[in-house]
Amino acid sequence: MKELLKKVLKPVLKPAFSIFENILPAKLHVMMIHYRAHGCLPNLKSPKTFSEKIAYRKLHDRNLAMVPLVDKILVKEQIAARFGKEIIIPTLKVIDDVDGFDMQSIPPPYVIKVNHSCHMNIFVKDKNFNEKEIKSRLKRYLAFDHSAVLEEWAYSLIERKAFVEEYVKFGDDDLTEYKFHVFGGKTFALQVLVDRDTVPRIQMYDKDFNIMDVCYVAYPKHLRAVAKPDNFSEMKRIAEDIGKDFSYVRIDLYNVKGKIKFSEATFYPGGGTERFNPPDYDRIFGDQWTV
Repeated sequence: MKELLKKVLKPVLKPAFSIFENILPAKLHVMMIHYRAHGCLPNLKSPKTFSEKIAYRKLHDRNLAMVPLVDKILVKEQIAARFGKEIIIPTLKVIDDVDGFDMQSIPPPYVIKVNHSCHMNIFVKDKNFNEKEIKSRLKRYLAFDHSAVLEEWAYSLIERKAFVEEYVKFGDDDLTEYKFHVFGGKTFALQVLVDRDTVPRIQMYDKDFNIMDVCYVAYPKHLRAVAKPDNFSEMKRIAEDIGKDFSYVRIDLYNVKGKIKFSEATFYPGGGTERFNPPDYDRIFGDQWTV
């Protein structure tokens, strides 16, 4: 009976709870998000851990320079101007009107994204697509308020738009992603994400590309070492140059066959909900961050 009630009530209560949570005052909402993820309330007066400092940033960091870096359209212009357009995955079209978007005008394959959130990508790989279903999904994505769900302030100032991005495939190689944790313009560590199209796995490395015995984020740990890229120094230089104006930012880059491509900049990784294993690293990472 208990399981039956859970099965029946969960679809009803979960959306209701989400609505209630999103109308809470920002401070209470941030505290609830942290408590649900870490089992304790954050110290917002004197944050010590990495997770607490993400929570603190949500409430107090109003650096306008963050906004164009989290806007997935504007960031390309900024990064191309600084490092050259070859580092950017080309935008084929900005969609101002979803209903009026002529999907047939762009030969597939391509990817449709929104500029104000993440994990909302539509892959159009051939001409056999359902235009009505895709546009319906896209409207739902554009209606989603990313800034309210996790109280990530920088996203609240983005003018929401959809855009079409070139579908990039680097031969038969796996698309490896390098996530640089940059504190005050200096790399402390990076995560290397592999097998993202099958079973994503991740491993943490220090600034010199030595494996660190720590796991962070939900992906399983990658058990074998990844070879250090020949152009690792250039990747780190780019990440640190972007991060020099911020107390902390995570810069994500792709590197396949020696080609560096910008992925994204993240000021609130995981919304502050991810855990370190071992837990001591939450404080170790926090010690690198001066708020």
